[in-house]
Amino acid sequence: MGVIFDMMGSYDLALIISVVASVAGAVSIVVLEPTNRLLIPDWEKEDLAKEESASAAGQVGSAGAD
Repeated sequence: MGVIFDMMGSYDLALIISVVASVAGAVSIVVLEPTNRLLIPDWEKEDLAKEESASAAGQVGSAGAD
């Protein structure tokens, strides 16, 4: 924010930008979906299954390379 001080000669505009950004952040938090329900069920299990299948496919492919 030093550039703003150099251009304007005071910290007023920098303070206004800071307050507006803080209020925008607070509003975005309030607008988010509530977390009292599960949004993506079993996402960890699906991710683990994908990793295991990719690992198994990699092992089969590397066995024939020797």
